[in-house]
Amino acid sequence: MPSHSIFTRTAASVFALSLGFGGLAHADQAWENPSAFDGEWTPGTTQSPNAMIRATLITIGGVGQVELSISAFAQSPMANARCGYLVELDGGVVTASYPQDLRGPCPQDVGFNLERVSNNQLALKLSPTSIEEFQEPQAMILTGNRRPLLESELAAPVANLDILGIAPGMERAAVEAKLRELGFELVAEPQIRLVFDASRETAIWGRQPSEDRRRGVGGMGDVVSISFTAAGARSEMPARAAFISRHWWPADGDNFPVESVKQSLIDKHGPEYLNGKRMYQRDGSPANLTEVTNCTYNASMPLLQAHHFEGSKSETVSYKRRTEDVSIACGPTANTHAKGNPSGMLDRLTALVFNPDIIWQDMWSDWAYQNFVRLSDQIDTAKSATTAAPEL
Repeated sequence: MPSHSIFTRTAASVFALSLGFGGLAHADQAWENPSAFDGEWTPGTTQSPNAMIRATLITIGGVGQVELSISAFAQSPMANARCGYLVELDGGVVTASYPQDLRGPCPQDVGFNLERVSNNQLALKLSPTSIEEFQEPQAMILTGNRRPLLESELAAPVANLDILGIAPGMERAAVEAKLRELGFELVAEPQIRLVFDASRETAIWGRQPSEDRRRGVGGMGDVVSISFTAAGARSEMPARAAFISRHWWPADGDNFPVESVKQSLIDKHGPEYLNGKRMYQRDGSPANLTEVTNCTYNASMPLLQAHHFEGSKSETVSYKRRTEDVSIACGPTANTHAKGNPSGMLDRLTALVFNPDIIWQDMWSDWAYQNFVRLSDQIDTAKSATTAAPEL
């Protein structure tokens, strides 16, 4: 299987290459070009006449952790053992392992080999003589829970996936330049959230001053909120637009027939599947309600609950958190809602666009960073362990 990943194609954050992690110098490999084995891989099993082994695996940037739950006959010393191993990898070959007895006794010298057998499956095989009850163990097939996407899995581009020309994946500098070109200005200091040494910002921009607090945010009647991907000490790529939303109340005297606005939105974004909601399939085609339900709750791919922030309707600006269900079994989202007044004119327009691949990559960057640091530190500690017995 190819090892190309989402890092090469999406607008996402990539870890810095200059981070120091003790004796392990994998940072240059870990995130610029993740291997075909990186990720969190959930249980697979193998059986023999005398026992069964259940395995889980985490691997990122050449370091990893394998946990084996061993169910053997009662007379076996490993009956109901739970054994952990820190590992270093070169491709799919484990070059060093360090046992962690979670509930033993556990075999000290266990070898592992990995093979990517499909987009979302990994085969883990123990060395033939690692465990007595498994002289010729069968490979355990593990399923990906968190992992970088392969290039072949990326969602196809969707035309006109933007709000006022601002599209998911645009670099922050380009977003700000476009907003200024359109006459927008910042209406509040950006909100900053720190996550694992990286910062994520939400910025609210507005134009069209409005004195009606019911029809604006921070005194502006046309407001765009942008939630950006992570940037900071561990991110080489600049922050990019992740969630883009707009709230617009037309100014007095601007009379736009609401039905014409709705048709313009259909012409731009395609058909709705339900009340202004639009989602696309991975191939870029519009999805109907059944297809949206099937991809959102696809059992083989995790469903993320992703947060973004918008300006709350008031004279002053406050940030209101929104939560979206994000599934990478689905394609991008473009939700719009045009509300009319009693005269049939547009009273308010709301819109939201995002690409799930960018949200997924941003999540992956947090998970991978956290686990790479944790496993690297644990392996450094295991390497430095003394064999001498303490004075008792």
